[in-house]
Amino acid sequence: MPETDAGVPQRYETRLKNALAHEIRVDMLRILDERPSSMRELAKTFDETLGGVATHLLELWKEGSLEAADDDSIPLVDRRFRLARVFFDEESWEALSHDERYEGTIRILEGIIGEAMAALRSGHLTSRADQHVTWRPVLVDDEGWAEAIGVLDRAFEEIKAIHDKCAPRLASGESPSIPMIVSIMGFERGGPRFRPS
Repeated sequence: MPETDAGVPQRYETRLKNALAHEIRVDMLRILDERPSSMRELAKTFDETLGGVATHLLELWKEGSLEAADDDSIPLVDRRFRLARVFFDEESWEALSHDERYEGTIRILEGIIGEAMAALRSGHLTSRADQHVTWRPVLVDDEGWAEAIGVLDRAFEEIKAIHDKCAPRLASGESPSIPMIVSIMGFERGGPRFRPS
């Protein structure tokens, strides 16, 4: 692992906690992932004061969770913001520094957790009997790690192919649309080592 400033993990952990510290921030992340919005628009959406919304939005912006969708010539209260976009192919991800990988991972986690919390509160997270929510710790060696990551990569590509196949059916009105969130993660576990069952 590349050497990095000792404060990096704590800094990003604090940022994630700040982003998820208030229910309205979680909802903002979800809405701003769907569409750029201004402080005024968000205040109407949440039926909150402009000042209250501004406090949360500016905190998310300062932490790097959001980016401006409009240029600086637009007054701050009318400037639209969106979730900071993160997408890396394998080559560009490997070229990032340790600090930059933290940044990218935190942004992705903010999106995943925001979506999951919104679905949980609305009842959609448990509304379908055929949903899939699992996790499992496993113990692998280097060869097994590579095999497992390969499985996850192929699963992601298959999901994208399904999305592309659905597009013409949805466009024709042949099928109703179902907004689905898919999250695929495989990472080295932190904390004490575990013994597999």
